[in-house]
Amino acid sequence: MELDASLAEKVDSNEIDKSFFDFAEEVVENVFKYLDCRNRSRMRLNKRLYGIEERMKKLLEDRERLSVSREISYFHSDGLYVTMCGGRPRGRRGSELNMEEAIYKINRLLNIFKFKTIELKTSNEDDFKLVDCFSGINSYFKFNDETVGRCLTSLSTISKLMQISEVVDASTDGKRPKDFTVEDLNQIYEIAKNTETFCGFAVSIPPLISRDFMRSLNVGFETEDCWEIAEKREGQLEIRVKMYDEEYIPHCRDPWHRETLDRFIIYKYGSEAKYPGLRDRLLGDVEAPCHCEDYQLLKYKYQQEEEEARQAMSEVREGGERLKNRSACKVSILFG
Repeated sequence: MELDASLAEKVDSNEIDKSFFDFAEEVVENVFKYLDCRNRSRMRLNKRLYGIEERMKKLLEDRERLSVSREISYFHSDGLYVTMCGGRPRGRRGSELNMEEAIYKINRLLNIFKFKTIELKTSNEDDFKLVDCFSGINSYFKFNDETVGRCLTSLSTISKLMQISEVVDASTDGKRPKDFTVEDLNQIYEIAKNTETFCGFAVSIPPLISRDFMRSLNVGFETEDCWEIAEKREGQLEIRVKMYDEEYIPHCRDPWHRETLDRFIIYKYGSEAKYPGLRDRLLGDVEAPCHCEDYQLLKYKYQQEEEEARQAMSEVREGGERLKNRSACKVSILFG
């Protein structure tokens, strides 16, 4: 009787403990925003909360990047790592995975989270099987230098990525896709025109290829500071090539002796609403080995060095001629 009486008192005073799911939808959603990955995954097992991410605005705004990498070194084995990185701290490394485990984890994360950027870091061509995991995921797909240099050997991989991603950035400072041709650029342009979800594409290519492609479009280059720029707009698409001025290249010798590459981009107008600064980001990653404002000074210094070298060679030749004439005189005196 005493227990029943105390229970009645709690009922009257509204002191009975409530379950988390007894709260209003707005309260549950506000709590959900601040949970970590593990607790969010657990909450999604509840039928009531399974579709909560579809109802919320600005969900997971700090989930900026999904990184898939393979490390090969003397100190690490060659397993795959799937890392989720946020805007504040660096993502946790996690455990080493084989291909099957990596595919499972990627699919799980893509089912739960929405990522701004998907990054692939690998020099193993077999890892491009993972590209199929990202079908239907509209995001920013970024390659690193090693991946571009060793793995982008065919147009089929790039075209597949352009069809499943809104942005494909294969631009680097010193690496380029193997055997890239003008015809490849034409096909990429056609894919961009015929893909509704397309927002942007960037790749680093040799100057000869970019010049031949822009000539085929009857577009010339204009000089801006230390750059040569060529651009053409057709409908919502803009093709733009950014390359070093031919006179500027000798003044900016790369200490790593990397190949000088052009930045080739295709950009869709209106994409800035979803990807702020996209056009500048695709173009602006190229940094000159020296500052453009020092261009005239470096050019003058380089011309001075060339002039000094010519004078030195001229003095050597004149000295050789004088020595030759002097020897001829001695011979004529001795044997004349």
